[in-house]
Amino acid sequence: MQKVSRPIDAEFVELLCHNCKTGVMRIQPEQCEAHWTSSIDIHCAPNTWDLECHQCRRHVSFAIPGPYLVYKSREFILFDSALTKINALRALLRRSTTQK
Repeated sequence: MQKVSRPIDAEFVELLCHNCKTGVMRIQPEQCEAHWTSSIDIHCAPNTWDLECHQCRRHVSFAIPGPYLVYKSREFILFDSALTKINALRALLRRSTTQK
């Protein structure tokens, strides 16, 4: 498939760390699977992302992945961030189907 690209005017949004006030939150390469197997998390917060401050290394789970882009009032998760979570979920599904 052929790709077509063009420049756009978008906003890059980062989540500031509440702990150190200088760092920004980044998606952790390893996502905690407890969020996806706990019935409380599944019903109350099914879309949690494990984030870590690039400065103080504080870990948090948050419903909004960061950083993200805003374009025409819509929020877009960066591809590599989504891919990290997708791969972790696929690994969990593979393990759960082979353990039966």
